[in-house]
Amino acid sequence: MTLSSSPPRPSLADSVVAARVLAEALQEYWKVTLPQRPTVALANGILLGGYPELSFESARRNARSAQAIARALADVDVDALSPGDYLTVLALRWDAESRAEEALFYWSDFSILSPARTELRDALELLASHPLASVAELERYLYLLEALPFQLARVRGAMAERRERGYNAPREVVASGVAFLEGLRALGDDAPWHVSPARLGAIDSTDARAFLQDASESVRLRLLPSLDSLADWLERDYLAAASERPGLWQYPGGKEQYRHLLRRNSSLDILPEEAHQVGIAELRRVDSLLAVVRTRLGVKGTVAAFHDSLRRATEPMSDSVMVAAVRAAQARIAPLLTEAVGPLPGPPPTVAVATPIERLLHPDGAVLDVGVATGEGRLVLTPRWRTPGGRLAVASRTWRLSVPGRALQRASVLARDSIPAFRRLNESRAFVDGWKEYAASLAGELGMYQAPHDAYGRLLDEGFAAALLVVDTGVHYLGWTRPQALGVLRRYTLEGEATVDSIFVERVVNDPGAAGAATLGAREFAAQRDWMRRELGASFDRRAWHEAVLAAGALPLPVLATHMEQWLYETRRHAALARDSVKAGAAIPPKDTTRLEPPDDR
Repeated sequence: MTLSSSPPRPSLADSVVAARVLAEALQEYWKVTLPQRPTVALANGILLGGYPELSFESARRNARSAQAIARALADVDVDALSPGDYLTVLALRWDAESRAEEALFYWSDFSILSPARTELRDALELLASHPLASVAELERYLYLLEALPFQLARVRGAMAERRERGYNAPREVVASGVAFLEGLRALGDDAPWHVSPARLGAIDSTDARAFLQDASESVRLRLLPSLDSLADWLERDYLAAASERPGLWQYPGGKEQYRHLLRRNSSLDILPEEAHQVGIAELRRVDSLLAVVRTRLGVKGTVAAFHDSLRRATEPMSDSVMVAAVRAAQARIAPLLTEAVGPLPGPPPTVAVATPIERLLHPDGAVLDVGVATGEGRLVLTPRWRTPGGRLAVASRTWRLSVPGRALQRASVLARDSIPAFRRLNESRAFVDGWKEYAASLAGELGMYQAPHDAYGRLLDEGFAAALLVVDTGVHYLGWTRPQALGVLRRYTLEGEATVDSIFVERVVNDPGAAGAATLGAREFAAQRDWMRRELGASFDRRAWHEAVLAAGALPLPVLATHMEQWLYETRRHAALARDSVKAGAAIPPKDTTRLEPPDDR
């Protein structure tokens, strides 16, 4: 028998079958996912009948669905797929395998109460963005408004059931949940359930008046009392039984849960002990660079004394000065971006002071979508940007969130219709947070931190991100105490103790496994770029690499590596064709970018 030198190429029928399996897996994914993500459903014109379930049975159903998707994708003939569909299969498989594990940790998952992760955030955004252009939409809005008190009751029931099983949330989670509910209660006319008359411009005045009266009555008689009732129960009843220490390590299976969350948020197969050491190594590097800048500044005395002097010498910014400083940072880097990352898909985000609800939901500031079709964004600034620490790091924070950071990454996705819906709407946290941190460092590569104080602010920002990784692994896996964690964080910020304490609760206690995604992700971006530079040598094109990284969506980092391997292959192939054409005296063929991301969206 003669052995074939290469495997047979897939037939057209093979491609059709593979594409059908992928389409069916995606259909199953959306069937389960859309009810859990009402804002995504609304953005796609789908009005759901209520809010996500919070029960253990619902978690088990989701896990079984994820397992079924993973099994189906395991049988896909990936060689028969287009490059774009292959990436979708890899990303969907990664997501399904990760979600399949979640039910194992249901009882020690307190995200339903965490302001950073609670499903109540989706409910609030749903009310704030719900269309109100027809009588049917008004009725649907009132239905959702009436259903919100029942969702609050489900939160209470879920927390009580966990307590009965011996899973008591940390005091910090409970206290922050109470503060979040009280913050919502205090918003008044700025609350997301308050409908301004401007939203009812398409409605008959009589219908609009009746709607506003019904909505006001529902809020006054049912929603606000429900918020008060849950906050009172948590504070007066639950808090007494809450755990005195934060950290997943204290619960049965807690260390396994943390390993799961660290992998899910970093998209890397990295153990908590390894991640902890990565963070420590990053802090050592940052410390050495901070010492160099202090020498440039002629600093004498201790680091603590120098930081105290910076706090005293740096006045908090007014809102107008804060906005002007961010716009100036945007303008400084703008002329350099086309050469570094390619043409921008749109203008940089508009800059504005955050509204009360935006401050509550995004205490560190954020870039929020304004025009989904255009990629237009809105950078909202919170009081944390006005502090001495915020003023020192305003350049770093701007380039992390604006361009070339989050705003550029998000707009690049929204500007590409060729990216399938799954990859447009599902973002790897490691990619998003890692790109933001990488982008802030890229600004340094472009010469943006020449001023010593800008450089020092950037290094403190970078150090704080690495400190969050060290603290997150320390608190949730190694059993660190709160004072240990706060001691590390305070070394890399000029913020006051109350703010550092709040950030610790928001980013570490309330969102296990996520706080280190920025450092781990940025490190992976830098490693992948170094890999490509070594492979291509002098022909490495920084701009082309950045364009390729942003071209396929916010992928899990191992899937991104697969995408970039394909880019490397295409880059080499095109270079070889160009060399052959030059030798033959023919025109250089255009680069075939369609092989990287075909336009079809199955």
